Amino acid sequence: MLLRLKDFGKSPVNEAEDKKSAPSYNKKLKIKWVDPDLGQEVEHYDDKAKIEFYQHNITIGNKDIGKTAPRATKFYKYIIEPFRKGEYRDLPITSDDEFNVTKIQNLMDFEFDNIVNGAYGKAYGDVLGTLAKDLKEKGSLELPAPIIIRFVNFGETRTSSESSYYLLSGNRRINLALQYNIPIKAWVVDLIPSRRDVRDFAKKSGALDDPGKFKKFLRRSTGKESIDELSARERFKIIQSLKNF
Repeated sequence: MLLRLKDFGKSPVNEAEDKKSAPSYNKKLKIKWVDPDLGQEVEHYDDKAKIEFYQHNITIGNKDIGKTAPRATKFYKYIIEPFRKGEYRDLPITSDDEFNVTKIQNLMDFEFDNIVNGAYGKAYGDVLGTLAKDLKEKGSLELPAPIIIRFVNFGETRTSSESSYYLLSGNRRINLALQYNIPIKAWVVDLIPSRRDVRDFAKKSGALDDPGKFKKFLRRSTGKESIDELSARERFKIIQSLKNF
């Protein structure tokens, strides 16, 4: 995050209070949040997102993005079913848990001025500048809701918390809403490793080279006979164990 001269010398506490009390520039300005189209958002699954997913034991290649139709990419095929089961949630500035604008991974909160002024690239900033101009001229805009991935960890993966959140797309849209104190609705998608992920990990680890041994490993670890029988929590447990198989 870039430091502005006017912010120099402020304590973190004061800065946080400033964020919470962001003024309403025009109470008549509105954003209608509509269903996002995953096919249009596929390119947001970049290398940075790939690393985040991998840290949660979910491995999805992204070399096909931009080279094939969005709906034919590995990412789209992996996430489309949980994406359809997503739900709208109000995204608060502060909350009692991790679901707020200051805690979402990959969200550059309260960066409107820096984005518009080209701190992250002129083209990236010009889009937000145009959106802001349209919003002020029209009074309202219809925009796709930001997509937030909720990784369900069960305390066995990267962190000890039950879940963590990652912004897949919508950083500029969120900053536009923050700038004008407009309520934000996000499309939140719960994501946990699938049975296919367990098979992939098992194959890469060499565990499937000896089916009999692997079956005993499953039975000893979970009491189950096959990957298809594993619950979500058990899938996490097996993936963790397979890394040292």
